[in-house]
Amino acid sequence: PPPARAPPAARDRAPPLARPPRPGGVRDMSETCRRYAYSALFTLHIWLYCSLAMMVCCWVVLAAALDPTRFLAFGTAILTTVSAVAWWTSAMMRAARRFRAWVRTALDRMLHTRASRLAALE
Repeated sequence: PPPARAPPAARDRAPPLARPPRPGGVRDMSETCRRYAYSALFTLHIWLYCSLAMMVCCWVVLAAALDPTRFLAFGTAILTTVSAVAWWTSAMMRAARRFRAWVRTALDRMLHTRASRLAALE
């Protein structure tokens, strides 16, 4: 008969693999419900703020139509401010995208250089 094998030492055994979480559990369902609730609340707030802004714009246009000498300056100031903020925001977003691409390129170059140096050492 073949000799009996000794049991492997505890340090030689591979650690047990962690079980992945099962989808559809109670925790997953509560997280989904919470996300839907926050999403609905956020949508409601955005809708209310947009309707309030539209109502104010309608009142400004009506006031400028009824008494242009008194309210047209306010309407022009609001329109100028909104367009300037929109332009500034789009310019900043373009700059942020450019900066993000620049940083990503620099990090990729740095990681590539470090990886090639590490490979050369081995």
